[in-house]
Amino acid sequence: MRQKACWWGVGMIPRGEVGLVFAWIGSASGILDKPLEVSIIIMVILTTFLAPPFLRIAFGKTESVAETLESKDSANPIP
Repeated sequence: MRQKACWWGVGMIPRGEVGLVFAWIGSASGILDKPLEVSIIIMVILTTFLAPPFLRIAFGKTESVAETLESKDSANPIP
């Protein structure tokens, strides 16, 4: 159960478009000052690039699609 929760948590990391929308709305309405807006944009960029390695770590070693297809083909050869 904890592993699935980890998968969900790591999978939600790259949801940066929501942060960008809030940054844009806050900037347009004058609520956010420039340093805060820049920090939100940097956070979105970092989480977008860091999510794939974290997902690999969370899911562990998985077979590639080609390896899976090869193992199925060798197990059930077509005559």
